[in-house]
Amino acid sequence: MLRATLSITVVSKAKSMINFLRSMIHGVCALLLVTSFHVQARHTVTVNNRQITTGQVYELSALMDDRNSFDEFYAIVDSSRVFLDFYAPWCGPCNTMSPRFKELAQEADHVLFIKVNFDEFKGLCVSLGVRSLPTFISFDKGQEIARISKGAIPKKELKKLSRIL
Repeated sequence: MLRATLSITVVSKAKSMINFLRSMIHGVCALLLVTSFHVQARHTVTVNNRQITTGQVYELSALMDDRNSFDEFYAIVDSSRVFLDFYAPWCGPCNTMSPRFKELAQEADHVLFIKVNFDEFKGLCVSLGVRSLPTFISFDKGQEIARISKGAIPKKELKKLSRIL
């Protein structure tokens, strides 16, 4: 009788250990599944014979050969989803927004982030109706999706604008 009780106890403990291990394995698998969704897949786009990768911020002047060529600009904007930051080095709110724009670029995996210096691209800024700085414009395959010109804004608000993309 003692042997039967011991073997039932051992089997019972083994079953509960197996169930515990199963739940741990399911928990680990669920954790791996959840964290895998946070891995950013970067995309590379070729524009004007240059490789541009999402997750980084580019200066428009580094992507264009001719600063007066709207064709080069529209080739970039038509190529993908693009989030533009129109700024000037002398603009206080622009300097405040720059780190937020860079942080947001690192979080995005499908959007090109490009900074446009107002002083270098006045003609482009005028043609796009940029009247105050900073101005953020999102494009999807050449179509303007959203725009905001409010000065320094919280990263949350900037993120909402980029989510439209």
